[in-house]
Amino acid sequence: MRRFALAALAVLAVTAIPASAAPAPARVACLTANGDVGRAKPANCVILGLGFGDAGYFAVRNMKWSGWGTSRASANGVIRTTSFEGEPVRARARVVLSDPRRGCNGRRWYTTVRVSVDGGRPLTMSLPNCSGRRD
Repeated sequence: MRRFALAALAVLAVTAIPASAAPAPARVACLTANGDVGRAKPANCVILGLGFGDAGYFAVRNMKWSGWGTSRASANGVIRTTSFEGEPVRARARVVLSDPRRGCNGRRWYTTVRVSVDGGRPLTMSLPNCSGRRD
């Protein structure tokens, strides 16, 4: 009987931990067909860097994520774009998100992205930490 009481007390102690003690899932600012929204583990997304104008975005598709919700999440995917000559370009991309911070709506957002295309030199950009909507 004493063993049962101790086991029951241990179960109660574990379940008494508030859900808020666990870190909230992280999001990334991602432009999709639905508009600029916060996404967790997006498969397809246009990643928009801050302060880069038209040059600071990457449309990445077929992303497979690892480490999501930790301090660093990474994915491999495919970038489809158009060359200066108007020809379609398809290339492999590596996306690494880091520096999760609490955003304006209280959720955690990745605020830095590093993108490298076909193993080339990576570009690092700052990301918004809000979607502009309460999602």
